[in-house]
Amino acid sequence: MILGTILIAGGAVLIAVFGIVPEPTHSLEDLLVLFNRPAFIVYFSLLGFFLAVALVTVSGLILGLRELISLPTID
Repeated sequence: MILGTILIAGGAVLIAVFGIVPEPTHSLEDLLVLFNRPAFIVYFSLLGFFLAVALVTVSGLILGLRELISLPTID
């Protein structure tokens, strides 16, 4: 319990110290150029794919467990 509290407090201190990073402002043209970069497109395509796989997997597991232990359905 004490160790968990120390870890959480330490994390909060690290966020307070290193969390404020000045970011340059970008114009709309800059953002459109960044969004059209191949790395951005690949990253978010993979992120969306793995998110969809995770949602389908969890949904299947929940349905399988409901059948296994016969949980009541939520209406």
